[in-house]
Amino acid sequence: MIFWVSSAAPQRLLTGIVFMLTAGLLFAAMVGFAKLPGQHYSFLQISWAWAFRHILFLAALLMPRMGLPLFHTRRPGLLFRSAMLLTLNTKPREERPLV
Repeated sequence: MIFWVSSAAPQRLLTGIVFMLTAGLLFAAMVGFAKLPGQHYSFLQISWAWAFRHILFLAALLMPRMGLPLFHTRRPGLLFRSAMLLTLNTKPREERPLV
């Protein structure tokens, strides 16, 4: 098998490695920050706040470009099914601390 390598390939490889390392560090930081409020709040409160913060972030990012149609759906049935799956997935199996 022959692969054509451009002159930009080493730079792209380094960029990919940096992105992967950054993603791993951010994921570990996210999990660590999620455990801090677990000492004072229930699992459902933490997961709700986490999702709401994500929605606010995406709305602030996408609203200037898309406006209010950002919140309109063409497939409400699919939206309802995904919401139900998310609800069932985040239901705690038992009450236990996250720490």
